[in-house]
Amino acid sequence: MRVWSAGDLKLLREQHHEIETALACQINRRLRVALQLIEELLTLPVAARIASRFAQLSDLQKPSDQGVDLLLSQVDIGLMVGSTRQSVNRVVNELRGLGLIEPLYGKITIKDLPGLNRYVREHHRSSER
Repeated sequence: MRVWSAGDLKLLREQHHEIETALACQINRRLRVALQLIEELLTLPVAARIASRFAQLSDLQKPSDQGVDLLLSQVDIGLMVGSTRQSVNRVVNELRGLGLIEPLYGKITIKDLPGLNRYVREHHRSSER
């Protein structure tokens, strides 16, 4: 990853005016993701946050015959969603019981992405009541 100094970025913008649009789009995307994460932390129960994060991360991976593999520990997942490893373990076991994921040491395989998204929607609705 390259870090641009303010002077280098100014020069680049002066030489390539089309970069303004690209920069604005990238900043907009990152802001939208950050706001979505904040909204989830504030409004979703832990189970829905974990399932939502699995779904988001699986969109970034190429699926295999078994599903989508996410190389994550339960501690990593807890840090991502603002929860404890124990709470993550409880949710992972629930999602496994529903046939949505298959956890292995340091890895989660997403077996049913549409089911995982349904789980998030259902838990989001139940938290609004």
